[in-house]
Amino acid sequence: MERGNVYTIFFAVVLCLISSSALTFVSKGLEPRKLLNMEIERQKNVLKAFGFDCSGKRQAEISSLYKENIVESVSDNNGRIINGKKPSEIGKSESGILLPLYKYVSNNEVKGYSIPISGRALWSKCYGYFALGKDLNTVLGITFYQHGETPGLGGEIESSWFQDNYKDKKILDSSGELRSITIVKGQVSSLPDKSDHIHSVDGISGATMTCDAVNLFLRSDLERYESLFTNLRKGQK
Repeated sequence: MERGNVYTIFFAVVLCLISSSALTFVSKGLEPRKLLNMEIERQKNVLKAFGFDCSGKRQAEISSLYKENIVESVSDNNGRIINGKKPSEIGKSESGILLPLYKYVSNNEVKGYSIPISGRALWSKCYGYFALGKDLNTVLGITFYQHGETPGLGGEIESSWFQDNYKDKKILDSSGELRSITIVKGQVSSLPDKSDHIHSVDGISGATMTCDAVNLFLRSDLERYESLFTNLRKGQK
């Protein structure tokens, strides 16, 4: 028996409804797993910025390592810690006003501090973490965990060889003013003024625009935290 166009359209609509409902159900069912993966990735990158080796570790191991060593807190933009508030509780309207801070604590001693960094680069917005030693001057590490920069060019910001360049660099100049860290064109060793070496890292060939963007948003994020860092430095004296 031949079926008309109405039947064909009706069948197609029903099939689409069933398929979309099934996809929605599966998506909702996988949402908790997706959120867990995102949280573990965040924890892993905070740890990596502090120098922890997370390669080959299972999710439970990363989570345990994070809980054992990292203390989360939140500051206002005047550099005051808000008691009882965690980074995950910062609402969208509070973003930029309230600042997440991650402390690396071992044997009841603060070993370092980490902050989230982000900004628009050449093709995408880049997200990462930047960690300083307890002096809030010496760099412990930097990570980039989300970006859309060109592989082999700007995408090298997530490579170990590039990120390792930041270790032991200084963000303050000799007078204690914020200098930040600058990705230079070429190699740091070629800079004529040797006093610049401690505030600079080697560039990425063919990725000038990505490097310039990283320089800009890293300094901008450090400036946002400067009131907090100044208060923390004073508290250590």
